[in-house]
Amino acid sequence: MKRMKLIGGLAIASGIVLGASMSAKAAQPLMPNYFTPNSSGILTLDPAGAYTGALYAVVGEAVGPFGASSTVKVQKKAGASSDDQSTLNQPATELVMPFDATDGKASYLLVSNPYASSNEIAAVSTHWVFWGENCQELADVSICLTLNDTVVVDPTNVSAIDRNNELIGPAVNLSGKRGIATVTAYRTDRNCGDYASTGGVLASGALVGTFTVADTRVGYSFGNDALGLFAENGKVVLPPFGEVDRYAFQILNPTSVKDSLVVTSWLQVGSEGVATPTSGGRSFFTTFYDNVESATSLPNVRVGCADFRTVTGDSTGSPSRAFLDMTDSLLD
Repeated sequence: MKRMKLIGGLAIASGIVLGASMSAKAAQPLMPNYFTPNSSGILTLDPAGAYTGALYAVVGEAVGPFGASSTVKVQKKAGASSDDQSTLNQPATELVMPFDATDGKASYLLVSNPYASSNEIAAVSTHWVFWGENCQELADVSICLTLNDTVVVDPTNVSAIDRNNELIGPAVNLSGKRGIATVTAYRTDRNCGDYASTGGVLASGALVGTFTVADTRVGYSFGNDALGLFAENGKVVLPPFGEVDRYAFQILNPTSVKDSLVVTSWLQVGSEGVATPTSGGRSFFTTFYDNVESATSLPNVRVGCADFRTVTGDSTGSPSRAFLDMTDSLLD
């Protein structure tokens, strides 16, 4: 666990969520005429049916020595009138971020409290839960964040922290694990007790966050803002899925991407009033549009708790875990 103070304000990156796990393996031969030259484009996910919940998507790519991110866009249905219930740059009640502590990877999650106080103390209690790929709860800790405080959490060394910045109890080591982390802010008492002991009242406009995911073996890393969710009437509110037509994000030319990672998760609000990943699974029609608007229909994608895929299937292994299958095995 690392901890730091920021002086003179918060330095928070703009944009949306992303993350990546990079490899230096050589690319395989491409399918002839499958992509046009310089075909950067848009990957779209269209809901295949009516569900409750919301999609969370994380994208990162590496081209040469550089890393790049993609901004996930939500296209609402005609006539949709609901307000946005999520944010990338405003303090929120709950944050959602990916983490990867598998072999050769490193992640750091940074959360700050720039505004929020409770009645008895200038602080909020934050409840951190690390969810594995199958929705198993890997770690569950409470971290006190006083006003203007910032904490940096390493998933391989997760501990509870009290109002005096002292570690409480044993540390949890999530080495070999990856998934989704949720961080929720609660109003607290003078001792900065955890949410279970202080009534579980959500704190509005409390948290901002960022994250970094890196491959320490080859030197690629990505980082960006956490997804922030607001609260209404005592519970976190997700963007209404019934009003969403399409999720879309930009990707670089697939023929030039050395490696990439796409993390998707399906979120629902549970009985405790906070958003959590769910393993129920949701299906999406998937399409790639290149830079001349040519559409390529791709196999449907089923999103569960925390799914780790690549943009292309040419470097990190199984084509079945890639959105765009470009391996030479398909040339037969």
